[in-house]
Amino acid sequence: MNSQIENQIVLDNIPLVREVIKRFKPPADLYDEYVQVGMIGIMKGYRTYKKDRAQLSTWLWKNIYWEILRYLRQNRKWESRHLTVNFKDWS
Repeated sequence: MNSQIENQIVLDNIPLVREVIKRFKPPADLYDEYVQVGMIGIMKGYRTYKKDRAQLSTWLWKNIYWEILRYLRQNRKWESRHLTVNFKDWS
């Protein structure tokens, strides 16, 4: 892989990373971590991309999303975000 092309792909798709991050609603102090993890997702996605599978942006979106989920699971940052739902309140 040409590292200059890969760097340009990462830089061009930072707005895509920000869009994916919006779904997670991270605390302000963790936002930069999410961006870094999303950029790793871009690099992994670009390296595994095949034109016959999907458009590049679709493929990268999924890779960014799953990379952030992987990061959250490994670091247990999602535990504080779990909500307890009481279904009795819905009736």
